[in-house]
Amino acid sequence: VYGENYEKYPANLKEAHDDVTVRHRARAYQVNAQQFEATIDKSLEWKGKDFEIVYPKTADEILAEGIKLRHCVGSYVQSVVRSECKILFLRKKDDLETPFVTVEISGGNIRQARAYANASPTYDARRALQDYAKAKKLLYRG
Repeated sequence: VYGENYEKYPANLKEAHDDVTVRHRARAYQVNAQQFEATIDKSLEWKGKDFEIVYPKTADEILAEGIKLRHCVGSYVQSVVRSECKILFLRKKDDLETPFVTVEISGGNIRQARAYANASPTYDARRALQDYAKAKKLLYRG
């Protein structure tokens, strides 16, 4: 996990901690690509006026989402592979590559939607999620 260049007393402890945490999570949540691909349900994708809901292509995209948005979605990879939930990404239509809001769906419900540092989505994002839920016949109480 630590690699060959491990420093016992790094100059930037938080940065070193975050790096080790990312490496540990990546190993802990490694899954077979075929297992992950089998869970993808493109029918859950959606295009709205200002936002889109997109499906991650790989488990690594879920891990990267958690790192960039500073929340725990990376820990959901095994649940996705076991078909306990679906993880999708809400993106601004004009910037589909930048993480904005992560969405968990389970049992016909949008169970949670989280933005940067586990914050609630913006008003506009919540409205988009309401439109999405209506279009996909999901329950959303956001």
